[in-house]
Amino acid sequence: MIDIDHFKLYNDHYGHGAGDDAQRKVTQTLDEQLYRECGRNQVSL
Repeated sequence: MIDIDHFKLYNDHYGHGAGDDAQRKVTQTLDEQLYRECGRNQVSL
């Protein structure tokens, strides 16, 4: 589990649509980085 610091403030300021986009970007970035470090068979998001 991860926590995005101050995400509620971002979500409240920019709206839920932008918050959803930001969460997808964080997930995509984590997935790409973990794949590079661990390989596809070791990671599940």
